[in-house]
Amino acid sequence: MKSSFQVFLSHSVADKPAVEEIGRRLLKEGIEAWLDKWHLIPGDPWQPAIENALAESETCAVFIGPGGFGPWQNEEMRAAIDRRVRDSNRRFRVIPVLLPGAQRAERSSLPAFLVATTWVEFRDSLDDQDAFHRLVSGIRGVEPGAGPGNAIYEGKCPYRGLRVFDVDDTAFFFGREALVQWLLNELQPATAGQHANRFLAIVGSSGSGKSSVARAGLVAALKRDAIAGSSAWPVAICRPGPDPLESLAVALSRVLNIGPGVSALADLVTAFRQGEKALHLLARRSLPENPPGMRLIVLVDQFEEIFTLCHDDGLRDALVSNLLYAANVAQGQTIVIPTMRADFYGKCAGITDLAAALSDHNFLVGPMTDDELRRAIERPAQLAGCEFDAGLVDLLQQDVRNQPGALPLLSMLCWSSGTTEKDGV
Repeated sequence: MKSSFQVFLSHSVADKPAVEEIGRRLLKEGIEAWLDKWHLIPGDPWQPAIENALAESETCAVFIGPGGFGPWQNEEMRAAIDRRVRDSNRRFRVIPVLLPGAQRAERSSLPAFLVATTWVEFRDSLDDQDAFHRLVSGIRGVEPGAGPGNAIYEGKCPYRGLRVFDVDDTAFFFGREALVQWLLNELQPATAGQHANRFLAIVGSSGSGKSSVARAGLVAALKRDAIAGSSAWPVAICRPGPDPLESLAVALSRVLNIGPGVSALADLVTAFRQGEKALHLLARRSLPENPPGMRLIVLVDQFEEIFTLCHDDGLRDALVSNLLYAANVAQGQTIVIPTMRADFYGKCAGITDLAAALSDHNFLVGPMTDDELRRAIERPAQLAGCEFDAGLVDLLQQDVRNQPGALPLLSMLCWSSGTTEKDGV
Protein backbone atom coordinates (compact mmCIF):
# COMPACT_ATOMS: atom_id res chain seq x y z
CA MET A 1 0.00 0.00 0.00
CA LYS A 2 1.34 3.38 -0.99
CA SER A 3 2.07 5.75 1.91
CA SER A 4 0.01 8.92 2.18
CA PHE A 5 2.98 11.12 3.04
CA GLN A 6 6.62 11.07 1.98
CA VAL A 7 7.85 12.54 5.23
CA PHE A 8 6.62 13.19 8.77
CA LEU A 9 8.11 16.39 10.21
CA SER A 10 8.83 15.90 13.93
CA HIS A 11 9.76 19.05 15.85
CA SER A 12 9.45 20.93 19.14
CA VAL A 13 7.02 23.83 19.56
CA ALA A 14 9.87 26.36 19.56
CA ASP A 15 11.11 25.17 16.16
CA LYS A 16 7.71 25.16 14.42
CA PRO A 17 8.31 28.34 12.31
CA ALA A 18 11.60 27.01 10.92
CA VAL A 19 10.16 23.54 10.23
CA GLU A 20 7.08 25.02 8.57
CA GLU A 21 9.33 27.02 6.25
CA ILE A 22 11.22 23.86 5.30
CA GLY A 23 7.90 22.08 4.83
CA ARG A 24 6.79 24.72 2.32
CA ARG A 25 10.00 24.28 0.39
CA LEU A 26 9.53 20.52 0.36
CA LEU A 27 6.07 20.99 -1.14
CA LYS A 28 7.62 23.03 -3.94
CA GLU A 29 9.87 20.03 -4.62
CA GLY A 30 6.80 17.83 -4.95
CA ILE A 31 7.29 16.17 -1.55
CA GLU A 32 4.12 15.62 0.47
CA ALA A 33 4.99 16.41 4.10
CA TRP A 34 2.90 15.84 7.23
CA LEU A 35 3.05 18.76 9.68
CA ASP A 36 0.83 18.95 12.74
CA LYS A 37 -0.15 22.57 12.09
CA TRP A 38 -1.33 21.65 8.61
CA HIS A 39 -3.10 18.37 9.29
CA LEU A 40 -4.44 18.19 12.85
CA ILE A 41 -8.19 18.91 12.88
CA PRO A 42 -9.25 21.26 15.72
CA GLY A 43 -11.34 19.37 18.27
CA ASP A 44 -10.12 15.91 17.23
CA PRO A 45 -7.83 13.83 19.51
CA TRP A 46 -4.30 14.68 18.40
CA GLN A 47 -2.36 11.69 19.71
CA PRO A 48 -4.04 9.03 17.50
CA ALA A 49 -3.78 11.40 14.52
CA ILE A 50 -0.02 11.73 14.99
CA GLU A 51 0.42 7.97 15.41
CA ASN A 52 -1.57 7.34 12.22
CA ALA A 53 0.43 9.97 10.34
CA LEU A 54 3.69 8.33 11.34
CA ALA A 55 2.38 4.96 10.23
CA GLU A 56 1.35 6.44 6.85
CA SER A 57 4.66 8.22 6.17
CA GLU A 58 7.59 6.86 4.21
CA THR A 59 10.20 8.70 6.29
CA CYS A 60 10.45 10.75 9.46
CA ALA A 61 12.60 13.89 9.71
CA VAL A 62 13.50 14.68 13.33
CA PHE A 63 14.33 18.39 13.66
CA ILE A 64 16.66 19.46 16.47
CA GLY A 65 16.77 23.16 17.29
CA PRO A 66 18.77 25.20 19.83
CA GLY A 67 16.41 24.08 22.60
CA GLY A 68 16.87 20.36 21.91
CA PHE A 69 14.00 17.87 21.84
CA GLY A 70 10.47 18.71 22.93
CA PRO A 71 8.69 16.28 25.33
CA TRP A 72 6.19 14.94 22.80
CA GLN A 73 8.81 14.96 20.07
CA ASN A 74 10.65 12.30 22.06
CA GLU A 75 7.57 10.07 21.81
CA GLU A 76 7.29 10.70 18.06
CA MET A 77 10.93 9.86 17.63
CA ARG A 78 10.67 6.63 19.61
CA ALA A 79 7.63 5.56 17.60
CA ALA A 80 9.60 6.25 14.42
CA ILE A 81 12.59 4.28 15.70
CA ASP A 82 10.33 1.36 16.59
CA ARG A 83 8.91 1.31 13.07
CA ARG A 84 12.42 1.58 11.62
CA VAL A 85 13.57 -1.43 13.64
CA ARG A 86 10.55 -3.50 12.58
CA ASP A 87 10.95 -2.60 8.90
CA SER A 88 12.80 -5.66 7.60
CA ASN A 89 13.12 -4.10 4.13
CA ARG A 90 14.94 -1.04 5.56
CA ARG A 91 12.71 1.28 3.53
CA PHE A 92 11.55 3.48 6.41
CA ARG A 93 14.19 6.08 7.23
CA VAL A 94 14.59 8.39 10.21
CA ILE A 95 16.55 11.52 9.28
CA PRO A 96 18.00 13.73 12.04
CA VAL A 97 18.07 17.39 10.97
CA LEU A 98 20.09 20.01 12.84
CA LEU A 99 18.59 23.52 12.64
CA PRO A 100 20.64 26.77 12.70
CA GLY A 101 21.99 27.60 16.14
CA ALA A 102 21.70 24.02 17.40
CA GLN A 103 24.60 21.86 18.52
CA ARG A 104 24.84 18.10 18.59
CA ALA A 105 24.56 16.70 22.08
CA GLU A 106 27.17 14.29 23.43
CA ARG A 107 27.00 11.00 21.56
CA SER A 108 26.43 9.06 24.79
CA SER A 109 23.24 11.02 25.51
CA LEU A 110 21.61 10.40 22.12
CA PRO A 111 19.52 7.45 20.94
CA ALA A 112 21.66 4.91 19.10
CA PHE A 113 20.04 5.61 15.73
CA LEU A 114 21.03 9.30 15.92
CA VAL A 115 24.64 8.32 16.50
CA ALA A 116 24.82 5.83 13.62
CA THR A 117 22.77 7.82 11.09
CA THR A 118 23.97 10.48 8.67
CA TRP A 119 22.63 13.89 9.71
CA VAL A 120 21.43 16.85 7.68
CA GLU A 121 22.85 20.05 9.14
CA PHE A 122 21.58 23.58 8.50
CA ARG A 123 24.59 25.11 10.26
CA ASP A 124 24.21 28.80 9.44
CA SER A 125 20.75 29.37 7.97
CA LEU A 126 17.74 27.70 6.39
CA ASP A 127 19.01 28.99 3.03
CA ASP A 128 21.77 26.35 2.99
CA GLN A 129 21.06 24.82 -0.43
CA ASP A 130 23.40 21.87 0.09
CA ALA A 131 21.70 20.90 3.35
CA PHE A 132 18.25 21.19 1.76
CA HIS A 133 19.40 19.05 -1.17
CA ARG A 134 20.66 16.41 1.27
CA LEU A 135 17.31 16.48 3.10
CA VAL A 136 15.37 16.02 -0.16
CA SER A 137 17.70 13.18 -1.17
CA GLY A 138 17.24 11.49 2.20
CA ILE A 139 13.46 11.71 1.96
CA ARG A 140 13.52 10.25 -1.54
CA GLY A 141 16.05 7.60 -0.59
CA VAL A 142 18.63 8.55 -3.23
CA GLU A 143 22.29 9.52 -3.10
CA PRO A 144 22.89 13.27 -2.79
CA GLY A 145 25.33 12.93 -5.67
CA ALA A 146 25.22 10.30 -8.37
CA GLY A 147 22.37 7.85 -7.89
CA PRO A 148 22.88 4.12 -7.47
CA GLY A 149 23.73 2.32 -10.68
CA ASN A 150 25.28 5.33 -12.39
CA ALA A 151 28.67 4.05 -13.50
CA ILE A 152 30.91 7.09 -13.22
CA TYR A 153 34.14 5.09 -12.66
CA GLU A 154 33.52 2.39 -15.24
CA GLY A 155 36.37 -0.06 -15.68
CA LYS A 156 38.15 0.95 -12.45
CA CYS A 157 38.49 -1.47 -9.55
CA PRO A 158 36.57 0.17 -6.69
CA TYR A 159 38.22 -1.73 -3.82
CA ARG A 160 41.63 -1.27 -2.20
CA GLY A 161 42.39 -4.78 -0.99
CA LEU A 162 44.66 -4.58 2.06
CA ARG A 163 45.69 -0.97 1.32
CA VAL A 164 44.30 1.94 3.29
CA PHE A 165 41.71 4.18 1.62
CA ASP A 166 43.64 7.40 1.10
CA VAL A 167 42.42 10.95 0.45
CA ASP A 168 42.26 10.35 -3.31
CA ASP A 169 40.17 7.18 -2.78
CA THR A 170 37.27 9.03 -1.18
CA ALA A 171 34.98 8.38 -4.17
CA PHE A 172 34.92 4.67 -3.21
CA PHE A 173 34.87 5.11 0.57
CA PHE A 174 31.43 4.30 1.98
CA GLY A 175 29.81 3.20 5.21
CA ARG A 176 31.44 5.69 7.57
CA GLU A 177 29.50 8.82 6.63
CA ALA A 178 27.84 9.22 10.04
CA LEU A 179 31.14 8.74 11.87
CA VAL A 180 32.89 11.34 9.67
CA GLN A 181 30.11 13.82 10.46
CA TRP A 182 30.79 13.36 14.17
CA LEU A 183 34.50 13.97 13.60
CA LEU A 184 33.76 17.15 11.67
CA ASN A 185 31.44 18.23 14.45
CA GLU A 186 34.37 17.96 16.89
CA LEU A 187 36.43 20.34 14.73
CA GLN A 188 33.73 22.93 14.05
CA PRO A 189 34.74 26.52 14.91
CA ALA A 190 34.03 27.57 18.47
CA THR A 191 30.68 29.11 19.33
CA ALA A 192 29.99 31.62 22.08
CA GLY A 193 31.31 30.38 25.42
CA GLN A 194 33.22 27.48 23.87
CA HIS A 195 36.83 26.88 22.86
CA ALA A 196 37.75 25.56 19.45
CA ASN A 197 39.05 21.99 19.56
CA ARG A 198 42.36 21.59 17.71
CA PHE A 199 43.37 18.12 18.92
CA LEU A 200 41.39 15.03 17.95
CA ALA A 201 42.72 11.50 18.31
CA ILE A 202 41.07 8.77 16.21
CA VAL A 203 41.49 5.50 18.08
CA GLY A 204 40.48 1.96 17.22
CA SER A 205 41.53 -1.66 17.16
CA SER A 206 43.88 -2.96 14.49
CA GLY A 207 41.94 -3.27 11.23
CA SER A 208 39.04 -1.08 12.42
CA GLY A 209 39.53 1.31 9.51
CA LYS A 210 40.71 4.32 11.54
CA SER A 211 43.36 5.33 8.99
CA SER A 212 40.84 5.18 6.16
CA VAL A 213 38.35 7.17 8.23
CA ALA A 214 41.00 9.84 8.85
CA ARG A 215 42.25 10.02 5.27
CA ALA A 216 39.41 9.13 2.87
CA GLY A 217 36.78 10.32 5.35
CA LEU A 218 37.78 13.31 7.49
CA VAL A 219 40.61 14.87 5.46
CA ALA A 220 38.77 14.34 2.17
CA ALA A 221 35.67 16.01 3.66
CA LEU A 222 37.75 18.99 4.75
CA LYS A 223 39.11 19.21 1.22
CA ARG A 224 35.50 19.45 0.04
CA ASP A 225 34.97 22.47 2.33
CA ALA A 226 32.97 20.54 4.93
CA ILE A 227 33.97 23.31 7.36
CA ALA A 228 33.79 26.81 5.88
CA GLY A 229 37.14 27.58 4.28
CA SER A 230 38.65 24.15 5.00
CA SER A 231 39.28 23.36 1.32
CA ALA A 232 42.18 25.85 1.49
CA TRP A 233 43.77 24.33 4.60
CA PRO A 234 47.13 22.64 3.94
CA VAL A 235 47.26 19.05 5.14
CA ALA A 236 50.51 17.37 6.21
CA ILE A 237 50.20 13.57 6.57
CA CYS A 238 52.98 11.48 8.04
CA ARG A 239 53.74 8.27 9.90
CA PRO A 240 56.27 8.65 12.73
CA GLY A 241 58.63 5.82 11.74
CA PRO A 242 62.05 5.50 13.44
CA ASP A 243 62.63 9.29 13.32
CA PRO A 244 59.29 11.05 13.87
CA LEU A 245 60.78 14.55 13.70
CA GLU A 246 62.26 13.89 10.28
CA SER A 247 58.96 12.36 9.11
CA LEU A 248 57.04 15.42 10.31
CA ALA A 249 59.50 17.85 8.70
CA VAL A 250 59.30 16.07 5.32
CA ALA A 251 55.49 16.03 5.43
CA LEU A 252 55.36 19.74 6.26
CA SER A 253 57.82 20.59 3.47
CA ARG A 254 55.36 19.16 0.94
CA VAL A 255 52.58 21.58 1.90
CA LEU A 256 54.38 24.63 3.36
CA ASN A 257 57.18 26.86 2.16
CA ILE A 258 59.95 26.09 4.64
CA GLY A 259 62.86 27.04 2.40
CA PRO A 260 64.77 25.19 -0.32
CA GLY A 261 67.15 22.33 0.05
CA VAL A 262 68.03 19.65 2.54
CA SER A 263 69.49 22.21 4.94
CA ALA A 264 66.05 23.72 5.49
CA LEU A 265 64.70 20.31 6.51
CA ALA A 266 67.65 19.75 8.83
CA ASP A 267 67.12 23.17 10.40
CA LEU A 268 63.45 22.37 10.97
CA VAL A 269 64.29 19.05 12.64
CA THR A 270 66.77 20.88 14.87
CA ALA A 271 64.12 23.47 15.75
CA PHE A 272 61.73 20.68 16.76
CA ARG A 273 64.37 19.19 19.06
CA GLN A 274 65.24 22.51 20.67
CA GLY A 275 61.79 23.71 21.66
CA GLU A 276 58.08 22.92 21.76
CA LYS A 277 57.06 26.09 19.90
CA ALA A 278 58.64 25.24 16.54
CA LEU A 279 55.58 23.68 14.87
CA HIS A 280 53.29 26.43 16.16
CA LEU A 281 55.60 29.20 14.93
CA LEU A 282 56.04 27.52 11.55
CA ALA A 283 52.24 27.45 11.10
CA ARG A 284 51.90 31.11 12.17
CA ARG A 285 54.65 32.12 9.73
CA SER A 286 53.33 30.05 6.83
CA LEU A 287 49.58 30.68 7.07
CA PRO A 288 47.90 34.01 6.37
CA GLU A 289 46.22 35.67 9.35
CA ASN A 290 43.25 36.58 7.17
CA PRO A 291 40.94 34.78 7.05
CA PRO A 292 41.36 34.13 10.80
CA GLY A 293 39.96 30.61 10.45
CA MET A 294 42.89 29.41 8.32
CA ARG A 295 44.33 26.18 9.71
CA LEU A 296 47.18 23.73 9.18
CA ILE A 297 46.14 20.08 9.51
CA VAL A 298 48.77 17.67 10.81
CA LEU A 299 47.61 14.05 10.53
CA VAL A 300 49.98 11.67 12.30
CA ASP A 301 48.82 8.28 11.11
CA GLN A 302 49.67 5.13 13.10
CA PHE A 303 50.82 7.25 16.01
CA GLU A 304 51.74 4.10 17.95
CA GLU A 305 54.93 3.98 15.87
CA ILE A 306 56.44 6.48 18.35
CA PHE A 307 56.62 3.43 20.63
CA THR A 308 57.07 0.53 18.19
CA LEU A 309 59.61 2.02 15.74
CA CYS A 310 61.10 5.04 17.52
CA HIS A 311 63.53 4.02 20.26
CA ASP A 312 64.87 7.50 21.07
CA ASP A 313 63.00 9.07 24.00
CA GLY A 314 64.26 12.51 23.01
CA LEU A 315 62.75 12.29 19.52
CA ARG A 316 59.47 10.96 20.91
CA ASP A 317 59.19 13.67 23.57
CA ALA A 318 60.04 16.44 21.09
CA LEU A 319 57.36 15.27 18.67
CA VAL A 320 54.68 15.03 21.35
CA SER A 321 55.54 18.42 22.90
CA ASN A 322 55.45 20.20 19.52
CA LEU A 323 52.14 18.60 18.54
CA LEU A 324 50.44 19.36 21.85
CA TYR A 325 51.75 22.93 22.11
CA ALA A 326 50.63 23.76 18.55
CA ALA A 327 47.20 22.22 19.17
CA ASN A 328 46.56 23.99 22.48
CA VAL A 329 48.29 27.39 22.44
CA ALA A 330 46.01 30.42 22.27
CA GLN A 331 45.72 31.89 18.75
CA GLY A 332 47.20 28.70 17.35
CA GLN A 333 46.37 27.69 13.79
CA THR A 334 47.32 24.01 13.90
CA ILE A 335 44.88 21.08 14.15
CA VAL A 336 46.56 17.83 15.20
CA ILE A 337 44.90 14.51 14.34
CA PRO A 338 46.70 11.35 15.45
CA THR A 339 45.33 7.90 14.62
CA MET A 340 46.32 5.17 17.02
CA ARG A 341 45.66 1.56 17.94
CA ALA A 342 43.60 1.36 21.11
CA ASP A 343 45.95 -1.12 22.75
CA PHE A 344 48.59 1.64 23.05
CA TYR A 345 46.55 3.70 25.51
CA GLY A 346 48.69 2.30 28.32
CA LYS A 347 51.91 3.52 26.68
CA CYS A 348 50.45 7.01 26.29
CA ALA A 349 49.50 7.09 29.97
CA GLY A 350 53.19 7.42 30.79
CA ILE A 351 53.36 10.82 29.05
CA THR A 352 51.31 13.14 31.27
CA ASP A 353 50.30 15.83 28.76
CA LEU A 354 49.55 13.29 26.04
CA ALA A 355 47.41 11.24 28.42
CA ALA A 356 45.39 14.36 29.29
CA ALA A 357 44.88 15.29 25.64
CA LEU A 358 43.76 11.77 24.74
CA SER A 359 41.37 11.68 27.71
CA ASP A 360 39.72 14.94 26.68
CA HIS A 361 39.63 14.59 22.89
CA ASN A 362 39.54 11.10 21.45
CA PHE A 363 37.10 9.35 19.16
CA LEU A 364 36.75 5.58 19.27
CA VAL A 365 36.13 3.89 15.91
CA GLY A 366 33.84 0.94 16.48
CA PRO A 367 32.62 -1.84 14.16
CA MET A 368 30.33 -1.11 11.25
CA THR A 369 26.61 -1.83 11.48
CA ASP A 370 25.04 -4.20 8.97
CA ASP A 371 23.69 -1.28 6.95
CA GLU A 372 27.12 0.37 6.90
CA LEU A 373 28.78 -2.88 5.80
CA ARG A 374 26.27 -3.34 3.00
CA ARG A 375 26.86 0.22 1.83
CA ALA A 376 30.64 -0.23 1.94
CA ILE A 377 30.31 -3.34 -0.22
CA GLU A 378 27.63 -2.31 -2.73
CA ARG A 379 28.20 1.38 -3.45
CA PRO A 380 31.76 1.14 -4.82
CA ALA A 381 30.67 -1.62 -7.19
CA GLN A 382 27.69 0.43 -8.38
CA LEU A 383 29.94 3.39 -9.15
CA ALA A 384 32.15 1.13 -11.24
CA GLY A 385 29.16 -0.25 -13.16
CA CYS A 386 29.22 -3.67 -11.51
CA GLU A 387 26.63 -5.84 -9.80
CA PHE A 388 26.85 -8.60 -7.19
CA ASP A 389 25.48 -12.07 -7.74
CA ALA A 390 22.37 -12.78 -5.68
CA GLY A 391 23.21 -13.52 -2.06
CA LEU A 392 26.91 -12.68 -2.34
CA VAL A 393 26.65 -9.46 -0.31
CA ASP A 394 24.91 -11.36 2.49
CA LEU A 395 27.72 -13.93 2.50
CA LEU A 396 30.39 -11.22 2.64
CA GLN A 397 28.61 -9.54 5.52
CA GLN A 398 28.35 -12.82 7.36
CA ASP A 399 32.10 -13.43 6.96
CA VAL A 400 33.10 -10.15 8.66
CA ARG A 401 30.18 -9.38 10.97
CA ASN A 402 31.37 -8.81 14.56
CA GLN A 403 34.91 -9.79 13.61
CA PRO A 404 37.47 -7.39 15.14
CA GLY A 405 39.82 -5.99 12.52
CA ALA A 406 37.86 -7.53 9.66
CA LEU A 407 37.58 -4.45 7.40
CA PRO A 408 40.85 -5.13 5.53
CA LEU A 409 39.60 -8.69 5.00
CA LEU A 410 36.30 -7.36 3.66
CA SER A 411 38.06 -5.07 1.19
CA MET A 412 40.35 -7.92 0.15
CA LEU A 413 37.41 -10.28 -0.38
CA CYS A 414 35.64 -7.72 -2.56
CA TRP A 415 38.84 -6.87 -4.44
CA SER A 416 39.78 -10.51 -5.08
CA SER A 417 36.29 -11.28 -6.38
CA GLY A 418 37.07 -9.31 -9.50
CA THR A 419 34.72 -6.89 -11.24
CA THR A 420 32.68 -7.82 -14.26
CA GLU A 421 30.54 -5.06 -15.63
CA LYS A 422 26.86 -5.90 -15.18
CA ASP A 423 27.75 -9.61 -14.98
CA GLY A 424 28.18 -9.88 -11.24
CA VAL A 425 31.10 -9.22 -8.91
